[in-house]
Amino acid sequence: MNDASKADDGRSTLALTRRPGEAICIGPDVRVTYSVGSSGPRIMVEAPRDMPVRRESLLPDPATLEREAEEAAEQGDPEYIGPISTLVLGVGGGERVHLGRPGLDVELAISPRSADAARFAITAPRELTILRDELAEDLAAA
Repeated sequence: MNDASKADDGRSTLALTRRPGEAICIGPDVRVTYSVGSSGPRIMVEAPRDMPVRRESLLPDPATLEREAEEAAEQGDPEYIGPISTLVLGVGGGERVHLGRPGLDVELAISPRSADAARFAITAPRELTILRDELAEDLAAA
């Protein structure tokens, strides 16, 4: 099945290249920073403590995810209000990370391109603001 034949789920994808030390701001509370250390490429996710952050490889089976998405839809939009915490994840080629509840989540696909850059594909609800960190800083200063 190609993307054109999928039902519109209200989400879209933005692709950005980030270099070590550069970040992506997702909504008002999430910041994802790319870095390269001695153990390889990694991301640092700063998000409210009560927001789930999971590697795709650790997600439950599809039936459980579908059930969780249905339950989440009944609860309405989440309000993540906990204090900000930080999670550092090593990322190899093709790593995917999910932020938030199933059905209302943000998916990050990270593909390191070289020692000095990685490609991020962020799939999120269309109404969610996603900015390169330098743009977010410019807006905050204005």
